[in-house]
Amino acid sequence: MKNLTLPISGLHCASCVGNVERALRGTPGIAAVSVNLATETAGIEYDQTEISVERIVAAVQDAGYGVPLATAAVAVGGMHCASCAANVERALRTVDGVVTAGVNLATERATVSYVTGITGPDEIRQAIVDAGYDVPAEAASDPLVAAGQSAQERERARYYGLTKRRFLFALAFAVPVFLGGMHMVFRFLPHWLADPRLLLALATPVQLFSGWPFYQGLAAAVRRRSADMNVLVAVGTTAAYGYSAAVTLF
Repeated sequence: MKNLTLPISGLHCASCVGNVERALRGTPGIAAVSVNLATETAGIEYDQTEISVERIVAAVQDAGYGVPLATAAVAVGGMHCASCAANVERALRTVDGVVTAGVNLATERATVSYVTGITGPDEIRQAIVDAGYDVPAEAASDPLVAAGQSAQERERARYYGLTKRRFLFALAFAVPVFLGGMHMVFRFLPHWLADPRLLLALATPVQLFSGWPFYQGLAAAVRRRSADMNVLVAVGTTAAYGYSAAVTLF
C-alpha cells in the first residue's frame, strides 16, 4: 500500500467533500480516503499494483473536480534504443505524483505530467539520473544558449564527436585484425600479421576503449535490473573476446 496526498480544486462545501470521497472509495484499488476541505487535499491509501496515480486523478476529474497538474519536458541523454526509452518511462512512472510519462527517442525528450505540490522537475530529473541516464543541464549564462543552441544539442554534438573518435580508433585496429584473420585468403600479406598474440594485442584496445560505453550501459542496466542493447553488445563481444583470448593464451 502507498499513501498519497492529492491536492483538489473546486471544493466549496461538505457536500463536495462527500462527492469526492464517494468517487474515490468506489474506485478499485483504493483502500482509504479522507478529504480535507480546509486544505483542499485528499489523503489516499491505495494499492499501487491495482491502480495508478493517473487513474486516481481521472476518478477525481470524473466526479467534477480538478487536480492541479503541470507538465515538464526534460532532455534525456544516453538513450540508444527503444528499450532505453521504456526504461526511462518506467522510472518516471514510479515517482510519487507523476500522472503520465512519455519519452521520445528521436528527440531525446521526456514529457511528464505530474501533480503540483507532490513532485516537481527536480524529482523528475533525479529519477532519470537514478535510472542510469543523463539530464543535460541548461545554463542561461552560456553564450551558446544565447546563440540559440540548447544544452541538449551541445551534449548530442559532444556524444557524436566522441563516438566518431571511438569508431575511427576501432577501425584502425580492426582492419589489421580482419586481414590477419583472413591470411589464408590474402596470401600476399606477411605471415607475422596472422600471429594470434599480435591479433589479441590489436583487439584488446578495441574491446576496452571503443567498447567502454557499452560496458557503462551494461552496468546501468544491471543497477536498474533490466536489459537493453548495451547488455546484448557487451555480453556478446565479451564472450567472443574472452574465448579467443583464452584459446590464444592457454
